[in-house]
Amino acid sequence: MTPPALLLLLLFISLAEGHVVQSFKGTCGQFFITDPKDQNNHIPPTILTDNQDPDRYKQICQRYSSQYRYATLYDTQNRIPVYSAYQYTGHTKLKRKTTWMIEPQLDELTASRSMGSESKVDKSKRGNYQALNKDFNSTYHKGHLYPVCHNDNQPCAYATFTLTNAAPQTSSDNLDWYHKVEAKVNKELEKICNTAHIVTGVVPGSKWMKKDNREVNIPSHFWTAYCCTGKPGGPVTRAVLAQTNPLTIDNNVVTVDDLNQKLSSLYGSSVPATGFEGPRQTVTLTILS
Repeated sequence: MTPPALLLLLLFISLAEGHVVQSFKGTCGQFFITDPKDQNNHIPPTILTDNQDPDRYKQICQRYSSQYRYATLYDTQNRIPVYSAYQYTGHTKLKRKTTWMIEPQLDELTASRSMGSESKVDKSKRGNYQALNKDFNSTYHKGHLYPVCHNDNQPCAYATFTLTNAAPQTSSDNLDWYHKVEAKVNKELEKICNTAHIVTGVVPGSKWMKKDNREVNIPSHFWTAYCCTGKPGGPVTRAVLAQTNPLTIDNNVVTVDDLNQKLSSLYGSSVPATGFEGPRQTVTLTILS
């Protein structure tokens, strides 16, 4: 394993305003894990690219209540996020929003920089490049990537309620992911560190939610990984990969290296036209490099 290069991982933090950017590092670099050899160097995540559609993947600095809260790489073709990354500083019981927001600039570049209601986008353009509330149904719920339960302040919790931070998930999978993964991560981090970087993502599947001539991809897998820094013995990392419907944890994936290898295989077969920036030609997830 190499020093902290959270490629297909960690990003940022955000709330009431969110906007599409050309570079995560240029706008929200303060939320990246730093290079242990150079504390002023924040290492950006790997960004998926598609040679056939250069505009397919969008980097979103999620901003709410005048502060950046987290970051999301979004797939406008599948209308689901690739991953959301954030800094974990603890958790407590917080209120949940009753409505979900969208990212106006995905559909209309000149639209508001703030995440907000669907009405912020002209009806003729609304939802062209992202999921809308009407796309979800009683079978598939809005599954958080950055979850409410990984927050210790209310604005950050509210910021998670944007559809750019959600992917279709059955109600049973949603509950299982919470009990078997999200809640478990809370317990683990309480014991080993005060802060950590977490990135949670999904792998596109072969099935779709279809309604009114619209399609939203249903992920085949959910995954997450964390990196707890500042420990005397060096960073502590762990990873989880689960197949969906029904949620089945892959017991062969425990370390970040395990997840890197598995994601390289899964993304490589499901997104053959997609590569990564830089020399890497397959999907990789690296917390430590």
